[in-house]
Amino acid sequence: MSDLQTQEKTAVFRQTGIGRNDRHPHHVYGRAATWIAVLGLLMAVAFWLLESAIDTWVFAEGGFVDNVLSPDLHEFWHRFLTALLLVAGGVISAGVIRMLGRLELRNAALREELEATLAKLLSGFVPICMYCKNIRDRDKRWESVEKYLASRTDLAFSHGICPRCYAEHFPEEDAEGARN
Repeated sequence: MSDLQTQEKTAVFRQTGIGRNDRHPHHVYGRAATWIAVLGLLMAVAFWLLESAIDTWVFAEGGFVDNVLSPDLHEFWHRFLTALLLVAGGVISAGVIRMLGRLELRNAALREELEATLAKLLSGFVPICMYCKNIRDRDKRWESVEKYLASRTDLAFSHGICPRCYAEHFPEEDAEGARN
């Protein structure tokens, strides 16, 4: 691995906060996702206790413990379903955070690959003939621009003729032919 690639990888790790041993998204986002799920559970318990306290001290309906463990089936299901929704929201949020972690790692890997490809493609000097525009490769062989680029990239070429070259090479022809 070249120094440039090592520097790029280090920069990506610094930007994303990902260390070399934290390759799996669970290590990066697992704790935050777990805490959000636990927070959903704590909110559900807090809601249950707060509603019981309000029933006890605001509406003067029985004792606090009686309201927490209310024998009223309607009230129990109301509290239970609200608590279940809060826990489900925490679990769903945890899943979304884990998914974002995986996407961030994938994005960092793709960015690193793109930067490495661009650095490879666009680095250094390319010796080109000032007359015929052929390019000299590392083995000191001259090849056309099309062959040089096609062998190093995914480019495909199609050929045409510009109006200036058409007029230069086919002076007896009509200038309209160059557009076709």
